[in-house]
Amino acid sequence: MTKVVVDASLALRWVLKDEKEDKVDSLIYGWAVSLTDMIAPPLFLAEVTNALYLACRRLRLNAKEVKLALHTILELGVRISVPSELYIRSMDLAINYTLTNAYDAEYLALAELESCELWTADERLARAVRPSPDWLKII
Repeated sequence: MTKVVVDASLALRWVLKDEKEDKVDSLIYGWAVSLTDMIAPPLFLAEVTNALYLACRRLRLNAKEVKLALHTILELGVRISVPSELYIRSMDLAINYTLTNAYDAEYLALAELESCELWTADERLARAVRPSPDWLKII
């Protein structure tokens, strides 16, 4: 089975009306049809939940919409994956790329460890990772 790492920025594009993109819907559909295993590190759920909460606080979504968005993301079947080397490798990558936040490197480390693509909508992360590995894909 093919695997792909998805980050919170991409998942939020699936559900936030003002950030929704047809390209993201096409990706999800393609992954579903091909039975691609969508994976993410443990922080994925906390990042998604926090971003949706902030969307509610900033009046981008109401409480009902936030809950629906969270349920939608949870139902997409993103599997949480924690390889034993995840945190050590993410620290190495954060240091090597001088990332602003070490937790961003968890997505990079997971893709590297699982030998699969990482899909993101986080342009800041993609710019920070230079030279960019061929498995880092930005929507």
